[in-house]
Amino acid sequence: MLASLGFAQQGDSASRIGLEDSTAIAKEELVQPPKLKNVGITLAASLVVPGGGQIYTGHYVMGGLFFATEAILGLYIYNRYLVTAALKHNADSTGAKWAPYRNWVRKAGDTTGIDSAFFGKLEADSADMEKKEQQNVLYQSIAWMVGVYYYNVLDALQGTNLFKSDSKKDPVAAAWLSAIPGLGLGQMYNGEISKAGMIFMIQMDLAYVAINYHLIMKDCEKYEAAINPNNADQYNLFKGPQQDKWESRRGEAFRNRNMWMWYSVAFYLYGIFDAVVDANLHDARVKMKLEPDLNPQTKEIGLHASMNF
Repeated sequence: MLASLGFAQQGDSASRIGLEDSTAIAKEELVQPPKLKNVGITLAASLVVPGGGQIYTGHYVMGGLFFATEAILGLYIYNRYLVTAALKHNADSTGAKWAPYRNWVRKAGDTTGIDSAFFGKLEADSADMEKKEQQNVLYQSIAWMVGVYYYNVLDALQGTNLFKSDSKKDPVAAAWLSAIPGLGLGQMYNGEISKAGMIFMIQMDLAYVAINYHLIMKDCEKYEAAINPNNADQYNLFKGPQQDKWESRRGEAFRNRNMWMWYSVAFYLYGIFDAVVDANLHDARVKMKLEPDLNPQTKEIGLHASMNF
């Protein structure tokens, strides 16, 4: 395909030769391999400041995005830490409040008093679970921050052009390597280590979040199962608002576990698909070219696109 752009007629061979030379130089620049950046400086910059490696390699937008993302996550983590600390203080205070009633025993003939020891245990356990739920959100946020940091380092190294290669890739091998969850080996095989960092970050963090919610769900189920329905005093204290609280926690954890689990499965399949596609397109830069084109007879310049399959 030839797209031509009209060129004013010069009428001499000198200008024609000059155009031919310019076209040859432009073609040579297009087919030259990308310039390599210093890997050591890139690695050091991305380790010290998220986005620093991208700034060094000239990828300013990505560098800014990584820096901003880590800054936002850092502020969010600090906020979750303050909330968790407040809930921990509340749980400790509730436990201390009911501590004197731990050895409470119903007196003979007393049919009116509640089981203070058990009621205090319900209150303390509920406050402790509330703290644990928020603590899990804090840990999940830290996991995302670590994942983004790892992704930032690999993305910066990708920008050095050290890993760019047009060598033949086997899509089947890429698929099997990518089928190993969480590591992004299929992307590394294709030389796309930035994508490998993204695969690691998202797959690992999605799985971690799903597992956390699964553990909370199981804790709630175990707690409810431990309540003896044959003990009328204790069961009557538990059913109602207290039971509703634990059921609500269990239901929310169940829904969140399933949601994040399906996200994890979907992104796992995406990782395999992405590795196979990139393996098939390993030499796209060679097979599909866009070059300047000169026609000396008509004194026209244009762009020449070629695709070789």
